[in-house]
Amino acid sequence: WRGINIEPIPELVEKLNKSRPEDTNLGVAISDRPGALTFYKGLHEASGLSTLSAKIAASHRVKGFEFAKIRIPVTTLNTVLDEHAKDRPEITFINVDVEGFEKQVFSGVDFKRYHPRVIMAESTAPLTEVATHHLWESILIDNGYIFAMDDGLNRYYVHSSQESLLPKFIEANFCVLRDKLTKRLHLDGFEAR
Repeated sequence: WRGINIEPIPELVEKLNKSRPEDTNLGVAISDRPGALTFYKGLHEASGLSTLSAKIAASHRVKGFEFAKIRIPVTTLNTVLDEHAKDRPEITFINVDVEGFEKQVFSGVDFKRYHPRVIMAESTAPLTEVATHHLWESILIDNGYIFAMDDGLNRYYVHSSQESLLPKFIEANFCVLRDKLTKRLHLDGFEAR
C-alpha cells in the first residue's frame, strides 16, 4: 500500500518522510479553500488534540492542555488529489481525523471526480462521546456514500459503486464489538467506569 499522508505538524511530517519514504507526505492542513489558517498545535500530551478550530482548542485549554498557535498552509483535498492522485487508478481508502474540521475537509472534494471506495471519519467531538457526524454526514450521503459501520469513534462509509463491500463491515463490526466486550469497554469505545 502506498498513499498520501497529510500532516500539518512539521515534526510528524519528518517522521513520515523517514518511515514512509515511498508515500507522498505533505506538510499542510486540509480545509474547504486554500490559504493559511491558525493551527493550534497541541503541546506535550495534547499533540493528538491539535486542531484548526479555535473553539475546540479553547475547550481543551480549560481542561489544562497547552497549545501553540502557528500559521500553516491549507489546501483542499481536491487540490491534493489533482496534484498527486489523478493518474492513480483508484483511491481505495481515505481516513479523515481532523479534530472538528471534517465538514471543511469534505466540502473541499469534488466527489464526482474522486470517489474513494471507503471513507473513515472520526465522528465524536475530541475527548468526548458526543457524536458529530450530523454536522457533515449529509455531504457523503448526497454524494453516493452508504453508512457501513460505527466503531464508537469513527464512522465508515462505502461508495455505492462498491456496495459489495458492505457485508465485510458486518463482519468487522462483530469483531470490534467482541473485542470491546473482552476488554470491558463500553460498546461506544470508552472505558467502563
